Amino acid sequence: MKRIALAAGAAIAALAGLAACTHAAAPGSVHPGQRPSGQRAAALPLTCAQQYSAWVNAGGKGVLAALHAVSVAQTAGNAQALTVALREARPAVAQAALHPVPACADRRGYWTVLLMHVNAAADGAGSASSARAALTGVPAIEQELTAELKSVSG
Repeated sequence: MKRIALAAGAAIAALAGLAACTHAAAPGSVHPGQRPSGQRAAALPLTCAQQYSAWVNAGGKGVLAALHAVSVAQTAGNAQALTVALREARPAVAQAALHPVPACADRRGYWTVLLMHVNAAADGAGSASSARAALTGVPAIEQELTAELKSVSG
């Protein structure tokens, strides 16, 4: 019984000491609209549209235009225009691999497929005919991706 009384007394003393030390951070001591010192506001999660907008203005800058140029050159069937578009797209494709489009904006995974096709064609190891073969279906994929991204961006 003595042990319980001692333990209870120690617990009460510890709580009293804790209350004295944390008085400044007690909820009643903070004015409305202020945070206790040492606390940060919780960051609100970004919406998908905000994530996409941030991506377009940062890591994705110029990537969509470069991919669209490749798609247009493939559709036109102009080997020389395709070669130029692929050469100009290489840096953008490298950038896109490091900074992919937000997953919420590409729910169907068109981004990865499009990059694989363009990367294979832009690799430069093959001939113009192998580049055209690697880009088979790219215009349709790019069109689907563009529609999906427009639905996110509004």
